Amino acid sequence: MELSDDLRAGLEVALNEADFCDLRINERTGEVQLLMVVLTLPEVGPEPEDRRTVLSCEGVSRVLASLRHGRWDDETAPVEELRLQDLPLTVRSFGSQPIHGWDFLDLPESGNAAWKRQASIDFSVGQGRGEHSIDVFQESVAGPPRHLDLRIEFDELTVRDATGESLELEDFAAGGRRWWAALETSDPRVEGHGITRPESDSDPGSGPTGSSPPNPDNGETAH
Repeated sequence: MELSDDLRAGLEVALNEADFCDLRINERTGEVQLLMVVLTLPEVGPEPEDRRTVLSCEGVSRVLASLRHGRWDDETAPVEELRLQDLPLTVRSFGSQPIHGWDFLDLPESGNAAWKRQASIDFSVGQGRGEHSIDVFQESVAGPPRHLDLRIEFDELTVRDATGESLELEDFAAGGRRWWAALETSDPRVEGHGITRPESDSDPGSGPTGSSPPNPDNGETAH
């Protein structure tokens, strides 16, 4: 699968602030599915009533995860060992927290150097070549701090909506871009998510992200 820079950027926009709800792993077929609730708008009309979306990573070659009992940036946090079959329950235990940071696909290996040294599991799956990767995370919002980083290396990506219908990657990306463009214009269709547009280009907003993508020249990252 080839991803142009524009399509990759569009997919990352479509994934920003998506609630990461569940994970399914089929070791026999080398497929990992991520269940997300995404922010998307059609060309005309309101948001879909059911925004659940399944991202299927096919030809998976590697699953790398780090579950740490501490903040995401605490390199001294205790690391909990995991088995591959533990990962779905671990993801669900965070209660579907949103992912944010605008950068999820094909991140350089060097960008994960710190948490990779704190791996809970590093598992080779199937015969995939690992042409692409997706990096997502979960972070506790109540109780003691706890953080999960997850990287999946794969060859092909497909997307399905809540009805099980396949979506073209370009269409999925376009729905996300429409949502964030609507936020910039204060479109009432995107109200009710607790996400507000920034007051200015120099103020990216409060909360986990704000509405403007990070500027790579400033060294902004997913966390």
